[in-house]
Amino acid sequence: MENEHDRLKTLRHARIRRVKQLLRWLPRRTNLDTYPVLKWFARHARKHPFLWSFKVPNVSPAFYAGSILAFLPLYGAQLLLAFFAALLFRANLPIMCGLQLVSNPFTVPFIYWFNVFLGRRVIRFFTFGGDPGMWDNWMFSMIVGGFVLGLVVGIILDLLYRIGAWQAAAQYQKLKVDRGTPRSDPASTRSGPSN
Repeated sequence: MENEHDRLKTLRHARIRRVKQLLRWLPRRTNLDTYPVLKWFARHARKHPFLWSFKVPNVSPAFYAGSILAFLPLYGAQLLLAFFAALLFRANLPIMCGLQLVSNPFTVPFIYWFNVFLGRRVIRFFTFGGDPGMWDNWMFSMIVGGFVLGLVVGIILDLLYRIGAWQAAAQYQKLKVDRGTPRSDPASTRSGPSN
């Protein structure tokens, strides 16, 4: 029983270390002043605990809004928009900002090309194969494709996070039960035969 308890505790600490390693480059309350645009709003951001919460109600909107912002043609303004979206949707700021790193100078051409490709397919699908007419310009296709791609990525990330959170909660619950007092045997608590 003790070995299982130690194993679960080790797994939990390893998971926390991995998450901290992944998040070390992202904005935190302590290093918010080092980010070029976010430093203007650092004092305001520190007052809102939901910006730093990793609970599912704060992480889910961060995945959706952050993914959509990352794939829309807004390169250069994404970090500032992510900050305001995090405030608006009461979402986790580090995740929102981290998702904006998906679109960088190396990936933007491929993302935007795929957005146009996907956007045209979606537009043609919703015009039922007919002539899309004025809706078939490349900028509108890029916006539609970015929105759809961001929504799909947001759904996938949200599902993965919820599964991970559920597993972590199950492990924590098991760790808590294992750490508790051992149950006594009901047969041993009975009093002896009465006279």
